[in-house]
Parts: sequence; C-alpha cells; structure tokens
Amino acid sequence: MSAYLTSNDVLNALSTFFGDCYSRDGYNARTVLENCVFNSMKAKYPEETDYEYLRNDAAAVVSIEYKANYSEYKNLTWSYLCYVHLLKENEDSLKALYPEHPDMWANDYQFKVSSTVRAWLRNRDTKGLANLASMLRGYDYQSCEHQDYEKSIGHFLQQSIKEGLLKLLIDYQLEDNQPWSSWTDPQLEKHVMCLSDML
Repeated sequence: MSAYLTSNDVLNALSTFFGDCYSRDGYNARTVLENCVFNSMKAKYPEETDYEYLRNDAAAVVSIEYKANYSEYKNLTWSYLCYVHLLKENEDSLKALYPEHPDMWANDYQFKVSSTVRAWLRNRDTKGLANLASMLRGYDYQSCEHQDYEKSIGHFLQQSIKEGLLKLLIDYQLEDNQPWSSWTDPQLEKHVMCLSDML
C-alpha cells in the first residue's frame, strides 16, 4: 500500500464545506467542532466517565483555538480549524508509515477558501457533493495509518463532513418529502413483473 499527502486543494475543499455547511441555518460550527473534540477525548480517555468534565474541556480547547485564529481568518475560522486538524491527521499517518522519510509529509500548504465548493453549495449541485464525498473517501484512505486515527479530532471531523454531505444530498433531492424510519414501498403494479422476482 502506498500513502501520500492529500492535496492542498482537497483539504481546502473539505474544510470550506465544513465551515459553510455548519454555518447554515439550524447549524452551529462551534458545536460541531466541540462535539468532535469531545468524541476524540472520550475515545482517548475511556476511563474518564465524567462527560460534563470532558465537554467543558472540549469547549475550552475550541475556544482557545478559535480566539488564537479569529483575527486572521474572521468568518473563515471554522473552516481553517477544520483544515488544521485534517492536515495533522494526514501528516501523522505518513509519519507512522514512513518515519525515516520526512519528505513524505513536508509541505508548504496554506488554507484558502474554495470558491468551487461555495458555488456547488450555492447552486445545490449534487454532482459537487458527490465530488466532495469522493475526496473525503480519499482523504480517509490517506490518513488512517496511525494507531490513534479513529480517536483523533480529524477522524471525527471527517465523520461530521460525511454527515453534512448526506444531509445536504437528502435536502437537495427530496426537499420536504423526506422519509424517516417508516417508509412504505410504493410497489410496482401487480401486472408488472420484474425479472429479479422470478429468481
């Protein structure tokens, strides 16, 4: 298996999506990031059962990160913080695989908002969402090689991005007619026979 650093454009695209998706009506990027940090802490410290303590710690971590970066990134701070965590996990994966080859994770990457992703969201472009889902799968593949990946903030951000993509895909395609846990199959008319029914 060969791993490499995910492209800067992919990281920018996923991070832009995170910031824009979770800054829409009914969402709160701060809460989503705090949940990612909380879930990471819970996974790393399973012996800690005081979840209120962990939630307070997660909120403090996010608050510190936000304050440290707001003056430079303003309304893009949530996207930037997502970018930092995603890049860290990708680098950590390569460090675990190729500890003797720092050139594998060396980079001069910089966060930049993706105008393409913003256009996909503005235009309710489901093909754009599919592109993001494919990028996310590639990112996960390139970032999962270190032993703590599934406990990392980056992993939980990846899960949140996936959930956001799924939510928007449902919203864009089904609008107000969204089945939940009780769906009735419309069934084909009785006189129509599917070949698969005969097997």
